[in-house]
Amino acid sequence: MHFEMITAIVALLPILIYSAELFLDSESDERKNSEERLEKKMKNKYNDGFFILINSLFLLSPEEWKFSRTLTLKSLIKQYVIKSLQNQEITQGEQLTAEKIEFETIKPALVMFAICDRMQELMKGTGGEQKEGCGPNKGAKWIKDFEENVQNNFDQVHEDWISLGEEIEDEIMEVSDLKTAFDYCNLSQGNPSEFINSALQ
Repeated sequence: MHFEMITAIVALLPILIYSAELFLDSESDERKNSEERLEKKMKNKYNDGFFILINSLFLLSPEEWKFSRTLTLKSLIKQYVIKSLQNQEITQGEQLTAEKIEFETIKPALVMFAICDRMQELMKGTGGEQKEGCGPNKGAKWIKDFEENVQNNFDQVHEDWISLGEEIEDEIMEVSDLKTAFDYCNLSQGNPSEFINSALQ
């Protein structure tokens, strides 16, 4: 995919997410069932970071995302490292540490997380105190606010998401070192290597 296509795709996401939120609330149990599936993944040691990351956009409140975001990133990093291990980029049986993992191995996880983290804030704002769990969020204020914002202020929403697409193209996709990647993930405090090592335990 050419980078210039990314902004155009990102600009469409508010409408797609808006439609998904309407669908989740159109069937009486659809949101409840989806929340239960997501919470099951979260309770199972966050063993599927990609599933949690994508579904969190539609299902987690901003407070729930605050609680789960670092656990989700750790799971996502571990998934990409395991995938590299299967592809023999990392020697079988080798003790995995951040120092032995090439940046390019985990860059997709960091880029994906940084993008979704920004989407969370664009959709839901920063929210209040962190909260463990998932839902029930049917009829929650953050959903209503997002839907009303798309309905009533679409031009501004469209511009905001175009700006995000440009940031993704020009900056996030171009990140070339661990520290900068963690800055884009809003995890600038602490040691990135220590964070990665804890993800691999």
